[in-house]
Amino acid sequence: VYYEIEESFRGQGYGRGLFRLGLEEAKRLGRAEVLITCYESNIPSRHLIESSGGVLVSSCLLSNSLQPDRFLKFKIFLT
Repeated sequence: VYYEIEESFRGQGYGRGLFRLGLEEAKRLGRAEVLITCYESNIPSRHLIESSGGVLVSSCLLSNSLQPDRFLKFKIFLT
């Protein structure tokens, strides 16, 4: 699942709302956990994931771009 919040609407809770709806739907579908990713440089996304119970399970350096960044993978338990 990918979502992006238009810049003029950021900081108003829309991302958090979409994120929570996605977690609720995953739980409704019987998922016990979900994997969620973001780039290390995306501080707001990382904060949202971690504040929702996300636990970092792995990271890797993406060096094939003009600006190297780390790709982070988190796990959230839905129980």
